[in-house]
Amino acid sequence: AKYGNLEVSYSLGDPDPYDKFVVAVSTDKRFGTPIFRTIGGASKCPGEPNTLWRESGLIVETAWAPGVNNKFIPPEQNALFDIIITNESPYRESQIYGLQLISGSQYTGDFGGNMLDLSFTVNGVPNLAPFQQLVPLHDVPSVDDNGNLKYTRLSLNIQKGKFSQKYSSIGVELVSECEWTMSRDILYRSPISSKAYLGDFKWERECPKVEWDATTYNTYLNTLVSKKTSPYINITLMNPDPLNLWSADYVEGNLKKTNHLVHPNVEFVRVQWRKLGQGEWINSWDMLGDDPNIWKRDVKDADVQCKSARGEGCTFKWNVERQYFLNGLKDGTWEVRAKVFCSGYDSFATSEIKGSVTDENLNVVVDVTAPEITSVSVYNRLLTIDYSEPVICPQLKSDHMSYAVERVKTCKGDSVESGAVSSSAVFFHYQFTCLTGDRGTIMAKWPYNAEPGVYKLTVNADKLGSMVSDFASNPAFKEEIGGIRMGCESGADSAGALGGTKSRNELSASASSRSHTLEISSASRPDTLTTKKKANKASETTANAEVSLGAARWSSAANFLSFTPPSTVGTKIFIAMTIFSMAFALARKRKTSSPTLALFADTENDKLLFLDGDDSKNKTEREETYGSVI
Repeated sequence: AKYGNLEVSYSLGDPDPYDKFVVAVSTDKRFGTPIFRTIGGASKCPGEPNTLWRESGLIVETAWAPGVNNKFIPPEQNALFDIIITNESPYRESQIYGLQLISGSQYTGDFGGNMLDLSFTVNGVPNLAPFQQLVPLHDVPSVDDNGNLKYTRLSLNIQKGKFSQKYSSIGVELVSECEWTMSRDILYRSPISSKAYLGDFKWERECPKVEWDATTYNTYLNTLVSKKTSPYINITLMNPDPLNLWSADYVEGNLKKTNHLVHPNVEFVRVQWRKLGQGEWINSWDMLGDDPNIWKRDVKDADVQCKSARGEGCTFKWNVERQYFLNGLKDGTWEVRAKVFCSGYDSFATSEIKGSVTDENLNVVVDVTAPEITSVSVYNRLLTIDYSEPVICPQLKSDHMSYAVERVKTCKGDSVESGAVSSSAVFFHYQFTCLTGDRGTIMAKWPYNAEPGVYKLTVNADKLGSMVSDFASNPAFKEEIGGIRMGCESGADSAGALGGTKSRNELSASASSRSHTLEISSASRPDTLTTKKKANKASETTANAEVSLGAARWSSAANFLSFTPPSTVGTKIFIAMTIFSMAFALARKRKTSSPTLALFADTENDKLLFLDGDDSKNKTEREETYGSVI
């Protein structure tokens, strides 16, 4: 055997001045080299075997934030947790840790599948997410200045995602940052860590939404219901939210892969109504059975929920007649809404969470009652008729006149025979106007040449003509309005009081101071006047001349008759020639050589003046006043 001397030198060290090692050194009997074996000490980053790990003693715990119930989280709020860290390291040193998300063993789905679309923040910093870097926590203390062990508390804020309401098996892991980094490649073991789980937490699921489909909205946003319209309001409801489905959308076997989006507790989808802006909401009825007599069919509160709320919509034919809207006791404006009712909430859930309603209500005006006259007033030539509701003026026709006018008495109270005004005369000479406002008003205007006296006006006089009605086409009743005094202010029963030619069946004007009487009548047509000149003596022959005129007036004070013909000059000349022909005919009958009538043109007022020419003084005054003699 050969013998020799072997000299070995070595040095031991660690970059961390706080690491301590107790090393046993022995010799290898075969090679003679030293063998080192750690038998004690303290170390970190990483913690060495057989030493006290200086980063050990880290503890993480989770708890609900004070005052928070994470079993019933309102939809618009976040889940709030406290993360409590205890640093019980052997030497009570501050440590550098990191925080990451983990899934518990109870969850067996896809990695990260129980955290879909959740947003996590720690103390407001949004950097905690699955499969991301650690959230670094540097210099986490262990004790206070007095050496008392202290907790470190962080706030974990979780914002709800779109795909689920309830979450479980989500936890946080507190880990040594240094060892976590080394574990990516060279660390032979898992890094020092501590785990805690959040437990089950759940948001109160907002009740799914509801809205009218486009046809329902456009048709019934403002609609009128009467006995002349259909008794049905055809409603279609939709669910506008694809991520929060009605319970009826649940599919056995999850063939559509959407069951996780279905609200499990949608109980009813109702259509409700109430008086506009007041009162409690009342459920609409759905009729049972198929009896054609709706009053023999039972009713129930309608539930419009169906499987096609995200497709063609859920339809409901609401019979408003069966709901007693057309019995005459519910005239007025009503508002209609749709509401989804959900259950399964705690006592603190708000009404906005437990149910949802349509954004806009439908406005339904029910009108089955005919408008009633509430008051009548007369001022000058205007008669005003007030109705209980807005009315529509009828389309007037001369052969089937909606209004009838009759003079029943003189201003002195004497009865008038045959005082009815022809329908054509009413059509051409009377004006009827509907006034706008909260209440319906009809204004009737008498012509200037109407005979003074007491009148009677009949509304909706001809059942074949157009009717005064409300906006629901309910015709007003045929009513006679009597005691209408027109032109009786002076108490005189003369045509001059209203200034005019009579638009009655027979009109007369007289000049009591003269020896002749001039009569005008319109027995056949209102625009055709028969003028007669007759002497005082009954035996004298009367000559007649028929003249087409628009209006006429006799002035008993000045003894002349004025006509208001059409405004063309040719018509005036025609009238003048006709009247003079009549005058010459009278003269021949009475064997006189010249006419006793004179005609003057009032060009300023567009009138022809017919003067008894016996009074030369009056004639001269007329010439000076009116300027020309035809």
